Amino acid sequence: MHVNHLFSYLFSSKKTLLYTTFLRKDYFRTAAVLTQSGVDYRTAVIHHKPVVREVPYSDGLTSEYRFYVRKKNYHQADSMVSSQL
Repeated sequence: MHVNHLFSYLFSSKKTLLYTTFLRKDYFRTAAVLTQSGVDYRTAVIHHKPVVREVPYSDGLTSEYRFYVRKKNYHQADSMVSSQL
């Protein structure tokens, strides 16, 4: 995806941030819930550089997963995700 397209998509007034996680299992669980409920969504994966020294309880997390939905679907998607997580 071209950087300008990604930037305009992520900051478009037609999309809104629904959920952010650093855990891969939560990423897959959230994607499954949204897919099963029929809500269209997009994700952004932000890769962070690993830290030189391990932060306690971080489990070496280096990726951030963000879920975006249309504003009109936000409340439906939020209730579906909140009830499953």
